[in-house]
Amino acid sequence: MIGRIQRVEITERCVHRRLAARASHPRPRRAALYAGVAYLRTALCLIFPWFLVSGYLAAFAWTARNAVPIIWRFTFYISAARDRPAAPGF
Repeated sequence: MIGRIQRVEITERCVHRRLAARASHPRPRRAALYAGVAYLRTALCLIFPWFLVSGYLAAFAWTARNAVPIIWRFTFYISAARDRPAAPGF
């Protein structure tokens, strides 16, 4: 049992080191600010129709219409970051 716990701790440390090395950014606060603003903007775009439209089907259609460009932009960003074509991922 103790050996199993030690292996889990060692694995967690290795994963943490890999993630920390991969996530190093020259300006982490700015990156966090951009990510937070993008998250809030996305959430507002998806929730906004539900407050304006009384019919649930119309609100759902509006939300779906907003979701497709959001997914496309995210897919394009990830594909550009990984230097891959965006269309197959969408």
